[in-house]
Amino acid sequence: MPDPTILSAAELAQYFPAKTADPPARCFELGLVLGGTVSAGAYTAGVLDYLVEALDAWSLAKAANDGGAPQHDVRLAIVTGASGGTVCGTVLSRALQFNFPHVTAATPRGAPTSNPLYDLWVGGFAIEGLMGTRDLPAPAGEALASLLDSTLVDTLGAGVAAYNGPALAAGQRAYVMNPLRLVMSLTNLRGVPYLTALTGVPATGAPGAAGQGEYFLDHGDYARFALAQPGGTPGTPPRPDEFAVAAATDAGSAADWANIAEYAKGSAAFPGGFRARDLHRPRAHYRFRVTVQPDDQGKAQVVALQPAWDQMHDPADAGADDYAFAVVDGGALDNEPIQLARTWLAGMTGRNPRDPTKATRAVLLVDPLATAPDMGPAASNGMVRTLWPFLNGEVTGGRYLTADMALMADAAVFSRFMITPWRMVPGMAQLQVGGGALAGSGLGAFAGFVHEELRWHDYMLGRANCATYLRSELLLDAANPLFAGWTDAQKTSNDFRVVDATGRAFLPIVPVMPALAAVPQPVPDWPQPVISTAGLTNMIGARLAAVLQQLQKDETDLSWLESAVVGIVEKMGAEGAAEWAVTQIVSYLKESGMAAGAGAD
Repeated sequence: MPDPTILSAAELAQYFPAKTADPPARCFELGLVLGGTVSAGAYTAGVLDYLVEALDAWSLAKAANDGGAPQHDVRLAIVTGASGGTVCGTVLSRALQFNFPHVTAATPRGAPTSNPLYDLWVGGFAIEGLMGTRDLPAPAGEALASLLDSTLVDTLGAGVAAYNGPALAAGQRAYVMNPLRLVMSLTNLRGVPYLTALTGVPATGAPGAAGQGEYFLDHGDYARFALAQPGGTPGTPPRPDEFAVAAATDAGSAADWANIAEYAKGSAAFPGGFRARDLHRPRAHYRFRVTVQPDDQGKAQVVALQPAWDQMHDPADAGADDYAFAVVDGGALDNEPIQLARTWLAGMTGRNPRDPTKATRAVLLVDPLATAPDMGPAASNGMVRTLWPFLNGEVTGGRYLTADMALMADAAVFSRFMITPWRMVPGMAQLQVGGGALAGSGLGAFAGFVHEELRWHDYMLGRANCATYLRSELLLDAANPLFAGWTDAQKTSNDFRVVDATGRAFLPIVPVMPALAAVPQPVPDWPQPVISTAGLTNMIGARLAAVLQQLQKDETDLSWLESAVVGIVEKMGAEGAAEWAVTQIVSYLKESGMAAGAGAD
């Protein structure tokens, strides 16, 4: 079969418009960007839980012709995510098709709630499962896949893909576009090759040919999904580069959801910690890759990219039209895929209006781990101590665009919003913002997996922060035409209006209806988990012993660097490594004021 052709001008205009049409009058379009999380996904899940609850209450009030319901519309058009943010987006896209129950601080604990966001992040990701040995010894011919037992991830993923709940009420999810777009960032280990001509000589992929050019291998990848949302507002149909995912209630949707779950696990596959995933997609998906470049007059234009198709063949491919690739954590190269959401809303060269009196669209970033930078060394200190700062710099340098974050922080920009954790932490005089406000952010954000109390705290903090954010931050100037349908009483009501220090009035993009606003969403108490250090040491030790045993089988196939790492771990021994790990856990709990019960055997 011939290689795919480059996109035509007509296709570029159809699938990658320079500017999208404005939303309908009195309608605000919203795109969610869910940053990487590790165990802090519990916080993002809590934010999403309350956001859906608020949108539902408002939407149902409008459907019931409640005179107190503000009369404008919000449309959730796209969700982009990286790593644990992708997992949250996947769960959300399934949950939005059902009237799932919301979990509050008053919800009884200790049993499944039928809320897929809560049950996955708070009840599901427990250390007992991650320290299991169901994956070991590895099947014949296979090597150690991950430090943690990734069969737990498979079990949880299957649960998400099969989730069902109560039916929606009429009009309940009219704020969701049908289909809803979900875009996952991926670190593609195989990569996508591009060939550039050298010194003006036409490029050719033939080795040694006169026109041989320079290859560029792009590992920063993403996958697009168009997910049916039967209760939503009709939108544009699926594109050729999107996986079309049938509604959860369709009898033939199981394969679609199994595929999306596998991609989500790939986006969240923390390198080494969780198993890398082997994925497949049509090769032609990579035909739909573009860039924005200035023309001769300096005007931005959308330009199609052409992969080096002749290099994209491998025995692992399932036929000439298939592209097989291994993936790990999408957050390693793109931890906050803001541009994928922004350009879907505005167009490739368009701009979402930033003025609070004119804004019609916005991206809302949920970033649970925003924090002060962990600066590298100011001076070198030998080869070994330079390696980690180098690797850390390679990852963090590819995660963010400074321009994106600058716009998020600009108080005059109302097309970009960011919600991140905040609370007072016992023993600290100042308000903690970002990762410092979370109980599970320590140990590289893996701490939350250690105990359910930490994940429960972070989930409830997400709900509490979101409740405050919707009423005090996710606002536009009251003069914005979005609010033209509001009554004078609504515009002046203390239920909705916020007046700043200059007397300027603002109104909420997502109104929290008074009945919901009256329900307390308290900041949870700082957790005091009871942890058995002996039990934890035994559990981790058993896992490490199984890992070491598998590594010794694999050692003949390891590189010199991998063998050196294995040798260091073998020297410590499983028991010694487990004791070291538990010491780090206990130290974190003590330093964070969560020491009560730690060490109780």
